[in-house]
Amino acid sequence: MTGFVKNIDDYSHSFIELKGVLKDSQGNVLNTETTYAVGNEQLQPNERKDYEIMMQTVEGSSDCSYSISNFD
Repeated sequence: MTGFVKNIDDYSHSFIELKGVLKDSQGNVLNTETTYAVGNEQLQPNERKDYEIMMQTVEGSSDCSYSISNFD
């Protein structure tokens, strides 16, 4: 799964952690993975950063989503 995060805040942020979730058609969680889109470097206001979450495919999966799970 690939995408980007964009800092829409007025302040810089670091250690932006993303969580990817793979679910089946009933909404049951089949797999999760986390990664950092930004580490100790700062993501400045209006700056964006690409990311990639490597996730093992699970039979019966029908939905994949991501969210920001933590940041400074």
